[in-house]
This record gives sequence, structure tokens and C-alpha cells, in this order.
Amino acid sequence: MRSWLFLWAALAAVAIGTRPLLPPHETRLLSVAWEMWQRGNFLVPLSNGVPYPEKPPLLFWMVHAGWAIFGVGDLWARLLPFLCGAATLWVSGRIAANLWPDLPRAGEFVPWVLLGCGIWVLLGGVIMTDGLLVACVSFSVSGLSVAYRGRRSAGFLLSGVALGLGILAKGPVAFVPVLPLALLLAPREGRGAWLAGVGLVVLVASSLALAWALPAARAGGERYANAILWAQTAGRIRDSFAHAHPWWWYLPRLPVLLLPLVFWPRAWRAARACLRNPDPPARALAASVVLVVATFSLVEGKQLHYVLPVVLPVALLLARGLGLLEQERAGESFFLVFPLLVGVAGAALPFAGSWWKALGGSEVRFLEWMHGAPVWPGIVLGAAAAALLCLRSPLDTAAAVRLVGIATVVALLLAHLEARSLLRERYDLTPVAGFLKRAELSGRRVGHYGYYRGQFHFLGRLERPLDVVLPSEEAAWFARYPDGLLVAYEKRKPRSGRFRIEFRHPYRGEAVLLVSRDGRRSPP
Repeated sequence: MRSWLFLWAALAAVAIGTRPLLPPHETRLLSVAWEMWQRGNFLVPLSNGVPYPEKPPLLFWMVHAGWAIFGVGDLWARLLPFLCGAATLWVSGRIAANLWPDLPRAGEFVPWVLLGCGIWVLLGGVIMTDGLLVACVSFSVSGLSVAYRGRRSAGFLLSGVALGLGILAKGPVAFVPVLPLALLLAPREGRGAWLAGVGLVVLVASSLALAWALPAARAGGERYANAILWAQTAGRIRDSFAHAHPWWWYLPRLPVLLLPLVFWPRAWRAARACLRNPDPPARALAASVVLVVATFSLVEGKQLHYVLPVVLPVALLLARGLGLLEQERAGESFFLVFPLLVGVAGAALPFAGSWWKALGGSEVRFLEWMHGAPVWPGIVLGAAAAALLCLRSPLDTAAAVRLVGIATVVALLLAHLEARSLLRERYDLTPVAGFLKRAELSGRRVGHYGYYRGQFHFLGRLERPLDVVLPSEEAAWFARYPDGLLVAYEKRKPRSGRFRIEFRHPYRGEAVLLVSRDGRRSPP
């Protein structure tokens, strides 16, 4: 069994055991899956009773498959991203082995390089469509690597099916990290046959996606059809309705994707060795990274996790470079300074709020939240890094790349342990959802003050939509439903009339409020 799998499994166990379902992404996606399940509608995703065009259905179908076997619950859904991450780690090694059969260690190094990408590891355990997209893209690239080694029919078919699943996971954006690489891998001899194979990939992927999209468009109505077939893609390219940023927004943030690898001197030497001795696959991967980043930069809607698929080709290039430096032996003291600093900071954070106030500083909410957090995870990480710093014997490349992956995962594992009380206190909405469920069972009308992100439907297993109550409508809503219960927030309270807070729960930097006009309480 691959040794990295034990590390990944340990992170999964700690993350699931310490972290609640995080709003708004995890709670919203599971609420969509719950509404589809509860209504028996598996074609059109639903959110608060209406079609939800933001995401295709693959993630929801995977959740439903687990629920059909194990019953409705959050454990299977929370395991899914880790299973996708494990699949990505495994198939990345197969890609390297196919592209560089003369560098057998490159395939061994790729999973460890990926584990050294902290953002990918962190987001790889969150219920989001991005991790599933990365897994689908990885298998699509694996198909291209199989075709590159000569098994073209099987390779292109695998690539097309995986790409189609990627479209069903995230939308047409799945084409962006795959097509440039597919075109750039075309050999000089037999280029026409290769391009015909790429056409087959596009045909298979499009057919698979349209097999869902066309029936869903008919079933979901004109607005939903326009959204999934056009508006959701075009809207992010120009005049983005969400997360609009200038074209250069990704450039200063790309190094964050590779933390802490950017602080590892051997990674820079590996990149230099790979680029100084390029072969056709390395050139194609490097050019595809540039093209993918340029394409995402032209899209007006930008978030850092949108470019997660870029991590795979970068990891492949670094693994090849490390394979070229396989016999190099060097110390890793510079890299280990960073886990030491992180450990010291983690041990100091629980006291930082008190120290800051003692120095006359104003309130910093994050420091206040960390008050009372356990100190030992930071001490353990700092002590381990200090002990390794004392080992001055140089490491070969295989040991060094494992050290980087282990250090990154262990740091994130201990971060989960240190932040567990904060996450439970500020991000767990289960008590609020339970209150809403009791109100629903008692027959009370439940509304949400302003835009509703689906935070409560899965957590409370709610069966009726929440009324979305705008500020101008609150008085009329309470007049129509005198015993109604309204979900509001500390910074966005109802403004008209007198209201009584029936339930208050901390949420991020504020609190969720359940308010009623006459103070009537729901049954316990």
C-alpha cells in the first residue's frame, strides 16, 4: 500500500472529527443534495425549492449513491472529497510513469509533491466541486498520457469520459485545463491522427454532458435552461455576477497555491533542472500552465480555488525535475524553519489576544476567537521541526520530498486540532437548524431575512422552503404570519416593529438570530 495513503487517511480522520460542516459551501451543497433526495428529483438540482443552476449534478449524485447504501447522513458526504483526493494522488503517479518511463522515481514523487501543496491539501478535504473537478481532470490527463504511450483508442476514450464527468462536476470550465495540454502533446509524426483523437475526447465529453443538460433544461424551465446552457458560463467571462476581479488578480496569488513548496530550495532546483532539460511532455505541461492561467485571468469571475487544476501539471513538472536530481543530497534546514515558525505561532495564538490588549491594541476578532484554544499542537509541531533541524545529515531526494509532504500534512492536521473549538463554536449551525426543524414540525412559518445560502436545510432536514424576506417586506410578512420565525443576523436585524430574539447562536464574526414578532416559542 502506498505510504502516502496512511498520511491522507490520518488527515481525513482528524478533519472529519474536528471540523463541522462549513457554511456556506458545504452546507449549501448538501442542502441541494438533500432537497433532490427528499423530493425524489435527481435530474434538476434544487435549492430552497427552486432549480439551482450554479452547479451540475455529479457531486449530488455521488452523495445520493452513498445515501442509498448507508442512509442519509454527513459522514459519506464528508468522506467523498478525501476519496477524490486519494484518487488524484494515485492517478498522478500513473501519469508521470506514462509520460516519463525512463524516470521511474518521478511517478513516486508526484503524490508527495501534491501533499506539499498546502492549499490543495486543505481544500481537498472540503465538500466542494473543485476537488471533484481536479480528480476528473487528473483522470482525463491520465487518458492523454496513455494515448501518448501508444494506446490511443483506450487513452482517448478514458480522457473523454473523465472530461465529461468533469463537466458534470463543475461545468464547461473542465475543458480549460485539459484541451490545451491535449493539443500541445500532439507528436510531430501522426499529428493529424492525434488531433482526430482529441476531437473524439471533445465529442465523448460533450455527449456525456449533454445527456444530462438537455433533459434537465427541458425539466427545469426556460430560466434554468438559459442558465445552465449559457448564462453560468458567459456570466463569469464578462460582467461577472460574482467574484469579479481585474485580469492580473491571480498573478500575485499563484505562489499561495504552492505553499510551502515555494520555500523549498530543492523545488526551485528541480524546476530549473526540468526546464533546462525539457522533453515534449515537459514542454506541453509548462505551456499548458501558462495558457490555463491566462485563460482564467481573462474570465472576470475569479477565486483562488478556481485555478486548483493548475497544481497537477506543476506537480508533474516538479516531480520530473526531482527525478533528474534523484542522486542529489542536501540539507533541508531552510525549509524546516517554516514549520518551526508555524509551531511557535500556533502555541502563542491562544495568548495573543491578551498580549495584544495588554500592549494597548484594539480588539482583533480572530485573536479573541483563539483565546482558550489548545497550546499543545503548536508545541508538538515546533518541537518536531526543531528536532529535525538538529539532524544535519543531508537527505537524498526521495527522503526530502517525503519530508516536505509529511511536514505539510502534519502542520494542517495539528491546525485542525488547534482550531477545533473555534470551528465548532463559530461555524457549526446544527443548533440553529434543529430549532428551525422544531418550528417547522410545530407548523410555524419560517423565513430568512435576505438572501438564503442553504445553510440549514440539510442540517435540520427541513422539508419546506424558507421564505426569502426582503427588508421592505418584513412588516408585511409578520402581518401575514403573526407566529412566524425569521432567521436574521446580528448585523442585519429586522428594522420595523418590535421583535423578540428566541434563539441566538454565534456565527463567524457575528451571530444568527431567530426572531419572532410576539415572542412565541416553538416546542422543545
